[in-house]
Amino acid sequence: MESRPEPFSWWVAFRNPAENYRNHPTYLVPDVIYHVIAALLLAHALRRGGRYPCLYFSALAHGVFTEVFSYWVPQINNFWHGHATVMFAGQRLPSYIVCQYIAVIYTSSVAAARLRLGLFATACATALTDSLYYHVFDVTGVKMLWWSWHDTDPNVYDRTYWVPWGSPYWRLSFASSFTLLFHGVHGMLGGQGMFQKGSLVAELGSAAVAVFLTFPVGVATQFIPLFHVVKDILVSELGSAAVAVFLTYPVGVATQFVPLFHVVKDVHGERLVAELGSAAVAVFLTFPVGVATQFIPLFHVVKDVLGVHAKRQLELDIDDLSVTDCLFSR
Repeated sequence: MESRPEPFSWWVAFRNPAENYRNHPTYLVPDVIYHVIAALLLAHALRRGGRYPCLYFSALAHGVFTEVFSYWVPQINNFWHGHATVMFAGQRLPSYIVCQYIAVIYTSSVAAARLRLGLFATACATALTDSLYYHVFDVTGVKMLWWSWHDTDPNVYDRTYWVPWGSPYWRLSFASSFTLLFHGVHGMLGGQGMFQKGSLVAELGSAAVAVFLTFPVGVATQFIPLFHVVKDILVSELGSAAVAVFLTYPVGVATQFVPLFHVVKDVHGERLVAELGSAAVAVFLTFPVGVATQFIPLFHVVKDVLGVHAKRQLELDIDDLSVTDCLFSR
């Protein structure tokens, strides 16, 4: 007898967690942890008040929009999540991934805002924090087969630790764009501070712009010119990643900061000077400071002195994994 699909099964579907544990025990780790983190961050947002709840739910909505949009566009529909306990959107979107967007964006944005760097520099700091946070999750997830990338797509072919070069820069471009739009539009609509609650128009307007325009703004102003153009011209994933990192600040100033805040520069003149100054320091000192304090002591010293070849070993380990261990079948 032919079985009928359950009502609303495209919107939400459930899987027995005991079955997930038997077939793929590590997959329960992010499934549980990110729901707990999201619940704790919701309590934090509600307790702090102001714009914190708006940031929380904007990050949630942005995550859902970004994921579902990616499933519908063939050119970027090149990854598949394993089946978690709760799945949305035709069993493509695990609920813990939605919570993961909240955890990464909310935490990074609040932490960067505490530095009191000014709007544009805060957006850059948010992007760097977001990318570092997410990259650990990215490397771990693909190693444990929590998701899979398309093996033959040229856009994700060249990788490090089996993570495509474009993945960390996707986080850089989207996190900076989200922060600029969320806080910048709020200021343009009359808001007085990053987390000081404004009018209903300012709150809804800034949230809607951040949710629906982060994707096109991030792609058009950063991801395409700084990653794909360099990759397609130089045919070098490594070169495109390096150019993307080193040119994020100046291109962001030219394509987003100046056009977006030109209207309010006369009102906040001193603040604008402070923001541009901090951005300039970040542009010209990130490279030497990063190389001198982190890259040489943490990478070259370990690799050259201790002879650690973690990348090769990790990729060999991934090749030995059986794809049948993953829960990608429905």
